[in-house]
Amino acid sequence: MTFSVKCKTTGFIGQGIAAFVFLDGVYQANRNQLGVHSVNQRDSTSVEFIFRQKEEWDRREGTIIGREWKFSDLDTGTSILMLISVEDI
Repeated sequence: MTFSVKCKTTGFIGQGIAAFVFLDGVYQANRNQLGVHSVNQRDSTSVEFIFRQKEEWDRREGTIIGREWKFSDLDTGTSILMLISVEDI
């Protein structure tokens, strides 16, 4: 199952904003937005970033390679409690 990360402001923060995503301490992606304007800093100007993939530079080609984030299936095994019947307790 694929997943994404969504970051959204609910009010004016500043004229520029940046967001970074780290999963398990490993850098995944970033977004930057410049030129965010607000007539009054109390206005409800909002910025939204949606991250859908890990981004890696291909230095040879000079391009970015994107790989979707996916949840792995968990191998939970058999619980020891499932092996003990009620009669054994």
